[in-house]
Amino acid sequence: MSSLATFLRGGCLPLILLVVTSSAEASPPACIDRNWPPTGQISPDKRVEYAKEIGRCNQDLKAAWVEEMRTDKFSEESQMIIFWHNHFTSSVQKVRPPNLIWQQHELISRYAMGNFRVFLHAIAKDPAMLMYLDGNKNIRNAPNENFAREVLELFTLGEGHYTEQDVKQAAKAFTGWQLNRQRQFVFNLKQHDDSDKTFMGHSGKLNGDDILDIVLNNPETAHFITEKLWTYWVGKPAPQRVNQLAEGFYQNYEIADLVDAIKATDEYRNRPHNQVKSPVELLIPTLVKTNSDLPSATVAKQLRTLGQDLFNPPNVKGWPSGNDWLTSTYLIDRQKILAAYGKQYGKRLSDQQQACSTDALADLMPAIPLRKEFASGCPQKIVQWLTDPSFQLK
Repeated sequence: MSSLATFLRGGCLPLILLVVTSSAEASPPACIDRNWPPTGQISPDKRVEYAKEIGRCNQDLKAAWVEEMRTDKFSEESQMIIFWHNHFTSSVQKVRPPNLIWQQHELISRYAMGNFRVFLHAIAKDPAMLMYLDGNKNIRNAPNENFAREVLELFTLGEGHYTEQDVKQAAKAFTGWQLNRQRQFVFNLKQHDDSDKTFMGHSGKLNGDDILDIVLNNPETAHFITEKLWTYWVGKPAPQRVNQLAEGFYQNYEIADLVDAIKATDEYRNRPHNQVKSPVELLIPTLVKTNSDLPSATVAKQLRTLGQDLFNPPNVKGWPSGNDWLTSTYLIDRQKILAAYGKQYGKRLSDQQQACSTDALADLMPAIPLRKEFASGCPQKIVQWLTDPSFQLK
């Protein structure tokens, strides 16, 4: 029997962990339904307060997302939603008003386990995405390459699989993809470059949808997405296996099928559990397993402290990953927050609840504990368990 199994049988967390009652699904924050006029329409003397109102709404959005993940018990779908937010990035720092970011969140949630081909076409026309990547500023006489470049580099093909000329031609094809006064997507024919273009060997009067179809019909896109999902779920890519899975993904672009295929591999079942958890992966499952009543707004602030500010990644490439989460400051804060979770949970235990759930603990901490000895008291053992170095890994 492994040391983990022995530890789990030692009697620590109560059986209550097996049955965590689900709260009602989180509702969208009320602030997204209000009228958010452009800042230019706000009188100068009221703009400071208006900016504060936007900031408060952004905090409500973050709390609502935390509540969603807790309600869903950080299921596979919740994990895929955070994955795609880190793939198709946008930020509340640039996207105004807040309801556009929430609208994008709902789109990502809808397609997180759906068809990538449909997903890509939808997200490319998403108002928040066009605003974040300056796509709405891309016009016929002054093409803006930012949106086209990120579509190729970060969303589909990956670096090294396109040329600068491809970026320029794609930017021309995307001209006219703009937002109207209601901040809805429109195709502005007057601002579209209808000239002949040549993109990755394809010529004609190409438009934005043509560009997306061309990259989707390129096997490199399927490989890029497959490798990224493999890294997320397993770790270090296995080239032969990734190639095999990418071939299957290319046939239909069904995300759920790809995730299932990854999880059916021996590499997934025998993965080394040596990847560092992101703050979301660290805190949300812990809150669920310890049946915490900590307000979701507080949790959102803790995630920001640890470097994963929801709806606000640091740049277009998304949040950090791997060992970047373990800076000296982040690691200290991680341990402090986890210790506080453990202490709060221990205080809520009664003598009748001093039972342990092997299955619940094993699901929460797959790695072998590095600590060799643990306190005899259950509350103390909880804190030691949550702050064990291996708890940082997935």
